[in-house]
Amino acid sequence: MTGSTSSSDFPTTGGVAQPTKAAINGATNAFVSKLSFDGTTLLYSTFLGGTGVPSNPPEGDSGNAAAVDTNGSAFVTGSTWSTNFPTFDPYQATSRSSGFTSFVTKLNPDATLAYSTY
Repeated sequence: MTGSTSSSDFPTTGGVAQPTKAAINGATNAFVSKLSFDGTTLLYSTFLGGTGVPSNPPEGDSGNAAAVDTNGSAFVTGSTWSTNFPTFDPYQATSRSSGFTSFVTKLNPDATLAYSTY
């Protein structure tokens, strides 16, 4: 599952792509979480985002859709205002916009980054 949170104590698990929130001044970061099939166990949970943009209200990052392939890798897409969104092996390493733009991230089954790009 994916979404956004402004919580600094959102539950994350060890060994994930981004264990701590990067957003500042009330901005949001996207999150990606995986539950067990029966919904009783948090298998992994990670933040995904940059510092956002201080404004009124603050602008941040949001996960808008997620899909999982047959190998258990998660594909997440969303929106970001962060100029320092975490990229990894990117197709596009920097934002070409001075504001809102999109991202696509692939997480390996163990919640490490396979790639992340604007």
